[in-house]
Amino acid sequence: MTAAASARRFACAMALAAPLASQCGAAWSVPASAHFGGAVQVLAAWDPDGPGPLASLSVAAGDFTNVGSLAAARIAVFDASSQAWLPLGAGLGSRVRCVFGLASGELVAGGDFLDVAGTPAPGIARWDGTQWRALGSGLAFGASPGRAHALAQLGDGSLVAGGFFTTAGGVQAPNVARWDGSAWHPLGSGTNGGINAVVRDAAGHLWFGGSFTQAGGQPASRVARWDGTAWSATPGGPTASVLDLALDADGRLLACTSQLVMRWDGTAWTTLPAVPGQPYTSRIEVLPDGTVLVAGFGSIGGVFADHLFRWDGVNWTLVASANGAVNELRAEAAGSVSVAGAFTAVAGLATQRLAVLASTCPAVSSSMVAGCAGMAWALRVDSAAWLGGTLRTSVHALPTGALPLVVHGLAPTQLALSSLLIGALPGCELRVRADVLTLPTAASGSATARLDVPRAAALTGLVVHEQWVVLEPVSGGEPRAASTNAVAHVLGAF
Repeated sequence: MTAAASARRFACAMALAAPLASQCGAAWSVPASAHFGGAVQVLAAWDPDGPGPLASLSVAAGDFTNVGSLAAARIAVFDASSQAWLPLGAGLGSRVRCVFGLASGELVAGGDFLDVAGTPAPGIARWDGTQWRALGSGLAFGASPGRAHALAQLGDGSLVAGGFFTTAGGVQAPNVARWDGSAWHPLGSGTNGGINAVVRDAAGHLWFGGSFTQAGGQPASRVARWDGTAWSATPGGPTASVLDLALDADGRLLACTSQLVMRWDGTAWTTLPAVPGQPYTSRIEVLPDGTVLVAGFGSIGGVFADHLFRWDGVNWTLVASANGAVNELRAEAAGSVSVAGAFTAVAGLATQRLAVLASTCPAVSSSMVAGCAGMAWALRVDSAAWLGGTLRTSVHALPTGALPLVVHGLAPTQLALSSLLIGALPGCELRVRADVLTLPTAASGSATARLDVPRAAALTGLVVHEQWVVLEPVSGGEPRAASTNAVAHVLGAF
């Protein structure tokens, strides 16, 4: 049986085994302490100890000067212990447009500010854990200050800033530059127009979107890629300024202009159907289930407002409307999306510039049992099992020549692996009923598997079990067989 046929058979089995679905979907809420005294422009996650044990923090930045009764100059951090937003030092003197947490633990902010604590820092600054500091002499646009609109990090740890500037640290770097920790460097010859957004793909390449028509001196219609060495373009790209970028669940690039959403599949661009009401789209985000959320201003039923629309691959659906600008959309893998901006109400709910839309039936994966004793590799969940989305799992550090086999089942079991395979290691068990067996995609000691989950409400809450069996070649003998940990996936709806 082919993998596709196995998947179809398993989808039918899921439908037959589906529980009676409860009333599921998504609900709006307002964080109790989120009372920003001005517009929020950006949200981000920041890990202040880098690879250390501390959890990541949430950061909000923009135009506000206070959060509730606390002064917070344009940037604040959420403290989980007190459940409150707190200022970050003395803050920054003008609008913050982007923030980014470096792997080193430092936080970088870009925007319209000119200095930090009296030290010139036009357009960009970093928080070193104690205070804000300049990055060299900052950004300049000719004789005027420059500003950063988008930040990212390359694989070597260096920071990349894109925006509106001609020099960085006094070095010619049209609209994009790299900070190596001590000095600024250009990325080739840069772009001939401003940069509004950047995303990093799975290969570590940076994709930029903006108003430019050239990158690295070559034609590039509003989108271009930097691979660490050189620029490349995508033929037939957007003809209007790109305001935001995102990567969909399959790693394809999504570009949002004021009038449309386009997708690059690695070969060609396609344009999604127009958003109803032809709103001025400005932000785009991919939700945990793989659907796409956009924000934009337009008329729906004769009412002009900022609207949120969701694309499920076939249709656009109105999610909610806000009474002010929506500047930021940030999705979390656990099944929520934070919406921030200048509004004081969204979906009829009173709020102060921040609201959260969360699944009432989230997708959850939990370990059922550990793998064989002494195994150096384990099953990892890379994306949860959302209706309409794709469950992705992987195993890494596999022995050379190993053959992994993925087992999915709708019920647990308990069988000694030795009763199925001659070379099974002692104590190894199969803990998942083998409803479907598939071969994952393997390369360089890693293997990845995917299971497409139908968008069927009746499947909400169904539990799909997964375990991998790995066959390791042995010179002159039967392959050794071992089993990974087993995981139970609860199908969620968003």
